[in-house]
Order: sequence, then structure tokens, then C-alpha cells
Amino acid sequence: MSDATGKGRTPLGPEDRARMARLYEEVKGRLEEMALIVSRTLHLPDSGDALAVFHPRPVKPGERMPVDIEIICHGNVCGCYDYRDGTCGPC
Repeated sequence: MSDATGKGRTPLGPEDRARMARLYEEVKGRLEEMALIVSRTLHLPDSGDALAVFHPRPVKPGERMPVDIEIICHGNVCGCYDYRDGTCGPC
């Protein structure tokens, strides 16, 4: 497929573009839901300036999931979820 963008990129077809938009919205919604759970669990302030981020840590050999994922930040206070033991805590 040729590069129609002039930036070394290849455009998706209409169906794939629509599917990517739907997948993005699903992922964004799930991440926001995870952030709400961590925020509520850690009693973080609901100040409206929270930033939901997804930073999976590298998976160690023999592990199925990363140790923790940072999913909510309020200013300089961030909360993580630890998949090993199912706990939330500061990052």
C-alpha cells in the first residue's frame, strides 16, 4: 500500500478507521473506570484535574501481567494497581 499522507504513513480504509475510533472509545472508557476505582479506593480528591494514564510496567519472565499499572494522577499524587496481590497504593 502506498503512502498517501506524505509522512511515511499509510491511511486506513473507512471501515478500519471507524473500528479504530470505536476501539479507542472503549479503551478510554475502561481506563476511566479503572481510574475511578483506584481514586475511590485511595480516597484521592475529586478535584476535576485528575489525569488517567496507562503505564504498564515491563512484565518479568514467567509473569502473565505487569506488577502494577499507574492509572490515576491528581497533581503529584498518583495511584497504582498491583495485579499480583490486587491492591491499590501510591506509585
